[in-house]
Amino acid sequence: MSQASYVSIDRGDCVVCGCKFETGTLMIEREVPAEGCVLGWELCPSDAQMHKFGFAAIVECELDMTAAKAGDVIQPHAVKRTGNLMHVTRETFTSLFNTQARPTLPCAYVPAGTVQQLRALLQPALN
Repeated sequence: MSQASYVSIDRGDCVVCGCKFETGTLMIEREVPAEGCVLGWELCPSDAQMHKFGFAAIVECELDMTAAKAGDVIQPHAVKRTGNLMHVTRETFTSLFNTQARPTLPCAYVPAGTVQQLRALLQPALN
């Protein structure tokens, strides 16, 4: 029986954009994983930077709104992202959604079409 160990680099999946990225952590494993070692969901470097600067991401997803209720926790692996997203300040986020955003909350998943509506709503303020 072989006692060989293999070294791989830990990978994460971003909760905001869904991309796979290397975290830089070295993993020692008994078997060579087919797709590398993915430990969990976290923020990729670019989305982590936006979060650090006080932004929250609004991520558009294909959601079954008949089953979802406001305030339901949706797991990152359970959503199908449309690719549309936007970052807004926490103050804007709390104002738009009439809620208190927790500082640790990096994003909110919203139904398809929401990002386009928000851009139209916010466009006059940007000009």
